[in-house]
Amino acid sequence: MKRRERAIRLLPPPVKRAAKDIRHALDPLYTHRYRRRSGYEGLIPPGHLRARTGWPNVASYIEGGRRTTEQLEGALSTIGRSFNDFDAILDFGSGCGRMLPHVAERVNGRARLHGSDVDAEAIEWARQHRPEASWSVNQAEPPLPFPEGKFDLVYSVSIFTHLDEDLQLRWLEDVVRVMRPGGVALLTTHGNEEFDAYRSGKVVSNTPSCAQRIALHGSLEEERFIHEPYTQSRWTSKDFPGTDHSFGLAFHSEQYINEAWSNRFDILEIVPRAVASRQDVVVARKPSGR
Repeated sequence: MKRRERAIRLLPPPVKRAAKDIRHALDPLYTHRYRRRSGYEGLIPPGHLRARTGWPNVASYIEGGRRTTEQLEGALSTIGRSFNDFDAILDFGSGCGRMLPHVAERVNGRARLHGSDVDAEAIEWARQHRPEASWSVNQAEPPLPFPEGKFDLVYSVSIFTHLDEDLQLRWLEDVVRVMRPGGVALLTTHGNEEFDAYRSGKVVSNTPSCAQRIALHGSLEEERFIHEPYTQSRWTSKDFPGTDHSFGLAFHSEQYINEAWSNRFDILEIVPRAVASRQDVVVARKPSGR
């Protein structure tokens, strides 16, 4: 986490809200500076939409989106596949399109691309600016707005890292529903090392009270699955559009995934710390009999 972002997270909620609003107001300056330094001429979403994805910094959003796409394809390579092997791809939790434009470059028009998110404003921006994909708003709870068997690849970055146990299992069922038999899912989770980073305070949660609750837990291997909701208030409501009160931080042990998720998927690989050196990637397949 960059030093500036860590400092903002440690501020009292009213001060943190004011700091974020100032940063968003200055975003045209940050964007201009990035374009001048990098020579980048592509689309850049507004700062408040980038911030909702967890990547308010312009460089982290643009360059990180490209790296994350490469890292997901690296996870796919563990089963001998690439993005170009699929005909219909869903980015579940797409935001305003941090990754789909980079996926589009890799498939070069061969696959139908779809993005879905709870953030209606982000989806509307993507509809207006990202014609390479179709965009849909989903609700905080299932189902997705798609028919059964529509996709042969579904990926989701930083979604199952935030859901409580009941909701994540229901979303897994719905991801299975919209996949074709034999289709592949790439779903990121927080594993042991990331849990230890949060518990020790090396990585800071959205508020001190949430961080304190995480610090009270024992090992992830013993508890297997841990979830703590974010502390939400009128000062943080802008940060979580479309979510419910349970939205927070979730951590999955490999044992838990292999046991709880295997009722829905064939778990092919769990690639540790594959995304941004922080999130594991679960590579799963929909069984042919489902």
